[in-house]
Amino acid sequence: MGLAGCFRVLLFIENFIFWLIGVALIIVGSYILVAPNLPAFLRILEGSQVICYVAIGLGACLFIIGFFGCCGAFKKNSCLLKTYAGLLIVLVLLEIAAAILIWQLEEQFISVLAMGWNSLDEPSVNILQQQFACCGFSSPGENVTTVSPDTTPDSCLDASGAVFETGCYDKLKLAILDNIVISASVAGGVALLQIISIIVSCLLGREEKQVTVRPAPAGRQAWGTGGYA
Repeated sequence: MGLAGCFRVLLFIENFIFWLIGVALIIVGSYILVAPNLPAFLRILEGSQVICYVAIGLGACLFIIGFFGCCGAFKKNSCLLKTYAGLLIVLVLLEIAAAILIWQLEEQFISVLAMGWNSLDEPSVNILQQQFACCGFSSPGENVTTVSPDTTPDSCLDASGAVFETGCYDKLKLAILDNIVISASVAGGVALLQIISIIVSCLLGREEKQVTVRPAPAGRQAWGTGGYA
């Protein structure tokens, strides 16, 4: 097995993993939408259909991209490999555009998150508030006039009975900033892997299959060379 063969195997394994992740996201998102009772670790998503639809859409994209990548690497088909590279290029451009939009349009992004927060049911909100030690989306007093232990849900209270003073968006943002190095490293690793996959698939796509030419029958050769008078 040459270098090209090694690249094909690695490309196949990588995209098979992407394909499995896509299938898992589609199954989990669909299950959350239709299941009457969810396990405890999935109840946080029970009230948010938006997140489920996003998971299903992302899973479908990974499913399609992984399918083209696996089939192209396995069958050594240049058309499938070039299609796979094109899909990856579109995906990378969309990721860059999304990152720029989130960075530049933070207020609009907050409003989108607020809509997602409002779509959550009460159990999901309670789980988030206890998990992040926060109360409300932007502040503890967004739904009540006077903030006190008597006017706030139990999930907004700490062990001593005091109300959490920070909104969940600020806590979530702080958690992201605290792990910014890890997040940036993961994002950079994924982007680098995508770029390498694009380059490898383009190089493999340029290779043509060797065509075995069957020798013509003796009679035809003789006819073509004037062997028959």
